[in-house]
Amino acid sequence: MQTPRCDGCRAIARRFDAAFDLAEAAILKPTAGAGVAEELPDETVAAVVAQICRTETFEEAMSFEWRGRTRLAIKGLETWERYLTKKVRPRSVNKRHGTESHL
Repeated sequence: MQTPRCDGCRAIARRFDAAFDLAEAAILKPTAGAGVAEELPDETVAAVVAQICRTETFEEAMSFEWRGRTRLAIKGLETWERYLTKKVRPRSVNKRHGTESHL
């Protein structure tokens, strides 16, 4: 998993996991020492998807070179820590025009 595509998929999966955990915790029913979650209503699932699947969710994502490969630095992934601790030249991607330039 050393490509920007894999980095992006892992970041999305983590965000969905966290958002669904919060949504399920809100409807958790306590039983004999353990909680049992009901199925989330369709509107709750739609709200979680709308929250995660928007451009603003990944505005902080940065493309950078690591070990000769282009990677995405995204909060919550090891790439973010690497990006913060290493002096790298990030690339800024113009999302509207699909162009790339070094910062």
